[in-house]
Amino acid sequence: MIKKYSPKTMMYLILFLLMISIGFHLYDHSSYGKIAVSAEEVDRYKVHTELLLQAVEELGVCTPDAAVEVFIKSIKNRNGAMLYTVLSDSLKKNYLSKLEENTPYWVTGVSSPWVSQVDIVKKTEKKEGRYEYELLVKTVTSAGSDREYKGELTVQRDGDFYKIYRILFEKDFGIYTGFY
Repeated sequence: MIKKYSPKTMMYLILFLLMISIGFHLYDHSSYGKIAVSAEEVDRYKVHTELLLQAVEELGVCTPDAAVEVFIKSIKNRNGAMLYTVLSDSLKKNYLSKLEENTPYWVTGVSSPWVSQVDIVKKTEKKEGRYEYELLVKTVTSAGSDREYKGELTVQRDGDFYKIYRILFEKDFGIYTGFY
């Protein structure tokens, strides 16, 4: 006896078979009531990340002040990926591995104390295309002011863009940048 299925059931069956044929698998972990995606699906995020990192290599900021502003925004927003975009190739080499090791979601800093204000104390042009910035970073907690950190950034022209070549702060400041 041949069983007939409704058009809706047939559509679901075809969709299910199509999903399996392209490597998409769902596993019902009934003891937890959660659904996990197969390794093939997770690899998609790895590919996305690699493509985004390649795209970042073609983008940049066109002034030294803009590089510093991106640095400031990245530590205020706790965004390691944003900081990565303005780093020189030499700093980028180890930065991603440090982020993966210490802050796997690329979220830098801590929830408290957080960076509340960054002042550019001094900007010095050293030679054509190279600038040094002295910064004062202020942190706060919900109870009020916390520490202040003094530091320096060296920004240099690299092709069409300006990139950060050196980040020099007190040792404890590394938690805000991801450089430990």
